[in-house]
Amino acid sequence: MAAESTPTGNTQLVQLNHARNLALEDPSMYTRLLPAVLPMIGSGSNPSLELRMWGAEFLAEVFASPTLPSDDKQLLSLQALPVLKELLELVGGNTAPLELAGMMKNTIQAATSIYPLVFRHIVKNPEDLATWQIMGSIKSNVLRRMDTELPGVRICCIKFVERIVQTQTPGVIPDPRRPDQNEISLALVPPDHPILPPTNMEAEAHGLLDRVLSILQEDYTDPLLITATINGLGALMKLRSSLANKIINAVLNFNPFRMARAPVTVASRLIMRSIEKTVCVFLTSILKRAPQHPLAPRIDQHIGRLHQLRKDLLEGVPDRKRPAIMETTDGTDKKRQRVGVAPPGAPQVKPAPVVVAPTPPVAPITPAPLSYAQLFSLTDDPNALNMNVQPIPADMAARTLVLLLQDHVDTGRLEAAINAVRNRYNTLVQAVSLLTQAPANGAVQAPPHVMPPPEDEEDYEPDFEPTEDAEMIKNRMEMDLPEDIAAAKASTQDVAQYRLPRPEPLSDEQLEAASLANIERMFATLDVLPKPNATPGQTYKRGFHEPVIRGALDRDSYFRLIVRVAVRPTMVAPERDELKKEERGPALYGDLVRHRLLQYILSDWQHRIGYAVTWFTEEWLAEQDVLRARALPAIAGEEERRTMEPRRNYRKWVLKFIDDLAAYLGGGKTDLRVLVRFIGEVPALDPEIVSRVRMLASDPEREGIVAASLRYLVQYRVPAKEMALDALQEVWQENQSFESPNAKLLTIHRPDFVEQKRREREAAAIVATV
Repeated sequence: MAAESTPTGNTQLVQLNHARNLALEDPSMYTRLLPAVLPMIGSGSNPSLELRMWGAEFLAEVFASPTLPSDDKQLLSLQALPVLKELLELVGGNTAPLELAGMMKNTIQAATSIYPLVFRHIVKNPEDLATWQIMGSIKSNVLRRMDTELPGVRICCIKFVERIVQTQTPGVIPDPRRPDQNEISLALVPPDHPILPPTNMEAEAHGLLDRVLSILQEDYTDPLLITATINGLGALMKLRSSLANKIINAVLNFNPFRMARAPVTVASRLIMRSIEKTVCVFLTSILKRAPQHPLAPRIDQHIGRLHQLRKDLLEGVPDRKRPAIMETTDGTDKKRQRVGVAPPGAPQVKPAPVVVAPTPPVAPITPAPLSYAQLFSLTDDPNALNMNVQPIPADMAARTLVLLLQDHVDTGRLEAAINAVRNRYNTLVQAVSLLTQAPANGAVQAPPHVMPPPEDEEDYEPDFEPTEDAEMIKNRMEMDLPEDIAAAKASTQDVAQYRLPRPEPLSDEQLEAASLANIERMFATLDVLPKPNATPGQTYKRGFHEPVIRGALDRDSYFRLIVRVAVRPTMVAPERDELKKEERGPALYGDLVRHRLLQYILSDWQHRIGYAVTWFTEEWLAEQDVLRARALPAIAGEEERRTMEPRRNYRKWVLKFIDDLAAYLGGGKTDLRVLVRFIGEVPALDPEIVSRVRMLASDPEREGIVAASLRYLVQYRVPAKEMALDALQEVWQENQSFESPNAKLLTIHRPDFVEQKRREREAAAIVATV
């Protein structure tokens, strides 16, 4: 009976493998093949172990296929759930036998792929409680095996738990209008879902994440398990940025060299090196993906610390070969001599004692004026003393110094250098204390000498004789004091302060000549500066609050700087007759700059009308700033309010610019564009300015452009609408053409006026005929 069943089982597996190969070529066959395979591997047909193992591998392959559509996978997952539950319950206890480990791995992998599909099905069908209960049984079975199974099965359990954490935490919904393309996450679950309450689901996910991170926190020594955990956490962190800090902190607290507490063997050394490389690759990928991450400095320091520990614990183990002995090159003996053994017949010579290189002496400080650099300098090399280390970033310098001190500096030499600097400091402190203290008996003790005593005490001669009096000692110490201490002591004495005399004030002619020379230099610099050339995609902040310097200095930025030099000082000094001449210096200088600005703009007025708008915008803003300052309640007293009176430079220079521009304006399209841009962009218009624009129409050649400019104000500048209509009426009365654009615009806004003029014209015509 058994002999007959074996060929039948083998034949069935051959047929199933043939169908499986066809499905690999055409993924659409999975939807027909899987419903036929599930009854064959289920408990109803009592399948063989080989058939169950093949079925578990086939299920893992189907649900991991990237070519099978997601909707088809979701339909097939509901049919495969009972079979997966039977395969997991086939092995009792928490540990599967070695021959069933492969089947358990494939089953858990299939459950990992199915879990998000079942989750989405329950979100859309909250009444299907039975399906979620089956999925809960599978989840409980996998979690029980997570800590007791073989390493391969445990790795699959970790992947299953990470998939649960990914599914039960909120994800990003890029397009709510395309729910079919959204990632399966807790963000799809409504707040009132009866089976999947979001709060409980997210709490469970965080608990499972803590369980995975405990693998790094506890004393696990399985490198495969640790490596698989770290790699899985990297994929999870890319999809769930909200868990990134928690995962990074857990990895930073993980010590890959904790096996070094025991005796280090070749196997343990390879394990620690492999785990350390995995951690470094994980942390380096974070820095490459997010260099501005808040934990980036800590990650960088941790990577450097791991490299140093690897050198100290692994590469520093004394298992290397003895270095080769330097051979003689004189040709007498080509063979390598045996170390430590004398040739036959040679007298026995005792080995010379090991001589430790003495610590190089530290140069003492001189009694000349001392700086901080001289206090801490331990070398006389001029190249090292003159080296400028300020361009080196502080964090880079700190890391470099730490590595140099650990690897290349002897401990004895370091302690000797520290003691030398400490002795220098103590010497200076004692010298200062002797100066500041006055003993009762009037004697002053000399500070200990900075120079170290000579080795031969017999040749040592003191710097002073005991017969010297205290006054001589005090005078010599004052000569040897550093410059800063001597200056501090001298400042306590009564010394008259010397002040330079005030320079004579400049006359009005000298002040004007210097101002004109300065102005000419500014405009000479303006002519040689390049025009602004913004790179593609570069934008500047425009408007009233445009910055003066926008990156590199160009002509526009420098022009605005000149304007502010002319505008800002004149807002603080009032222009009154009772002021003295020297108090009108800023106002005089500002007017000189304004005259030069007017000449500069009119010299190429068609291309520099934008500069005129910039100039008058700054004038208007400066006046508004002073007006706002006068309205503040913090200014107390009428005298202070009077000194804050602004000069009305805006209207004065706008009217002067319009008068001077009249000499250049004609009736062409370019002139129209210039005039429209000017009156449309200046910050403020009043009846006097609009009336001055209307007076330009006194020349019949300019009547058309003036009328067009006024129509522009009526249509696009509402605050000046009434003023522009009044001016337009006066322009139209010079030539009362009822078919002109002026008449049509006036008919819309002021129909009574146009109708009255029409009746007057008809009456005049009748009177003329009579």
